[in-house]
Amino acid sequence: MKEERACRQIADIPGVGLLTATAAVATMGDPKAFHSGREFAAWLGLVPRQTGTGGRIRLHDQQTR
Repeated sequence: MKEERACRQIADIPGVGLLTATAAVATMGDPKAFHSGREFAAWLGLVPRQTGTGGRIRLHDQQTR
């Protein structure tokens, strides 16, 4: 964790420790693959998946995956 910048940044979030930070970095791989934190949370399954076109955002329920 001391050498990985992404781990340190995630560990700075209140309530996130060493284990959670390293697991998040190991799971996500390249953080630039996600456009936002919400997109990463949806990828993890913490919030509903979303799609959108033309400024319209559509939230999907868990069964549509």
